[in-house]
Amino acid sequence: FVDEPATATTSARHDDPVTVAEALATVARVRAENPFTDRVPVTLAAGVVVDGDEHAAVADADGACLPLADGIEPWEILARTGGAAVPMFAEIDRGAVRPLSIEVDGELVAL
Repeated sequence: FVDEPATATTSARHDDPVTVAEALATVARVRAENPFTDRVPVTLAAGVVVDGDEHAAVADADGACLPLADGIEPWEILARTGGAAVPMFAEIDRGAVRPLSIEVDGELVAL
């Protein structure tokens, strides 16, 4: 190694729930620090699955949307949330969102 291995910086941690715009700003910052980063973890404050132009998408309270990643079906999220906005832990990859878990009625639900 040229340098000692580094641990994750605080800028790579996403403890506070964010909007889609803030999530995209985080993605830009993380990729500026490391352009080889593929997936960036985020916690959306209130994500809801909506019908997009070509794919289903996740929208926030401001109405900003990110399409669901290829291969992700919206049905389980819709069934578990009843279409309501819920906190959502996800990865953003190439401009699309890959939900990993949601909070429903105070409980974490893995997807």
